[in-house]
Amino acid sequence: MVRIAATYGPFRARCLPQAMIVWTLLQRHGIDAEVKLGVRRGHRGFEAHAWVELAGFPLDQAIESVPFVPLRRIVINEPLAVSHDAEL
Repeated sequence: MVRIAATYGPFRARCLPQAMIVWTLLQRHGIDAEVKLGVRRGHRGFEAHAWVELAGFPLDQAIESVPFVPLRRIVINEPLAVSHDAEL
């Protein structure tokens, strides 16, 4: 349903917003899934993709002939501090 809304709805969501919505919906129902980010060398050069995995299996993914290589898992133990006084 997320993919249908992203394809035919008023806003065209790419893979990362779609993955975040699916992950959030699963979390709300107590299902512990992971958002994965991966890269590969594709027909047009460097390609990146986001998807959701449950127990190591990708959800709602077409089988790719050249799979994306997941980036290392990053765990943040504390909220990130944002300084409003920082110079940009």
